[in-house]
Amino acid sequence: PRQKLRRPRNYYFDISGSSDSRKKLYVNWNLGFAESPLPNDPFYVTELGARYRFGDRFTLSLNFTRRHDNGQFGYSFERDVLTGDPILARRKYTDVTTLFSGTYNFTSRMNLSFRARHFWNKIQNTDFFNVLDDGNWVKRNDYVISNYDKNYNVFNLDVFYTWDFKLGSRIILGWKNWLGTDYQFLTNGIQFPTYIDNAKELVNTPHGNELTLRFIYFLNYEQLRSRR
Repeated sequence: PRQKLRRPRNYYFDISGSSDSRKKLYVNWNLGFAESPLPNDPFYVTELGARYRFGDRFTLSLNFTRRHDNGQFGYSFERDVLTGDPILARRKYTDVTTLFSGTYNFTSRMNLSFRARHFWNKIQNTDFFNVLDDGNWVKRNDYVISNYDKNYNVFNLDVFYTWDFKLGSRIILGWKNWLGTDYQFLTNGIQFPTYIDNAKELVNTPHGNELTLRFIYFLNYEQLRSRR
């Protein structure tokens, strides 16, 4: 059954900016901060981006986003053994997304593009609560859920060669690479604590690969009919 949860009001402030997008080097950024009346409850977000045009043919882009919530609330995926009511968890939540992409245009109708993305998410439970009927919550003392702190990684790389050989018709050759499963990157039961540690482990884990070929051909019904 659904239960309502009362949350304090958050106050959010952010500031953003960018350089001239007409230049070869273009950078953009955004910084955000939020706070609530709860003690030790800040939220931070940092977004940085850069794009460089080497010429009319070749462009590279890099984007980085980091978010941290020191007091995120959510379902702990556990229930009270006596009442069956869901247990609320307060946790430190951090995620980082890095996106690296680029395009090389051989001609106006032929290009090679790629997009690599790594997402890391870390959750550390700090407190657990019972949720009351009115939506307020009461802390559960001396209550610990083991093996629920998460250190989650997702990686995917997509490379596409596209040739528009005729108006409305194209050939797309694609290669996709990804982590074989959702790795938590544990060594001897110990999580890697930082984003850099997890990024280094990407090369040490199994990856999946997929090669695809797509052929799209546009048939003009009016031209076919006129040939009869």
